[in-house]
Amino acid sequence: MQSLIGKDQNANGSADDEVSALTLANLDKGYDLITVRLHAPAANTQQYGEAAQQTQVAVRETDKFIEAIAANWEGKIIVTADQAASSDGS
Repeated sequence: MQSLIGKDQNANGSADDEVSALTLANLDKGYDLITVRLHAPAANTQQYGEAAQQTQVAVRETDKFIEAIAANWEGKIIVTADQAASSDGS
């Protein structure tokens, strides 16, 4: 097992783009399982609200990332959430 951690190298406020690139670069390494945690959708929901432009952009970017994995990964893909994201604190 190898742990790869993405850091916000371009200082855009999220490491999700770096995590996505790192994951895609490692899909052909023969792993049986890859887990990825993206933070931007939940963080933006909590900071700006569910309907905010920043949240919608983060969700679209996450969708594109999952589509890229699906196009390049032979294995199964399971998408889960780690917390309920709500701008009203619930």
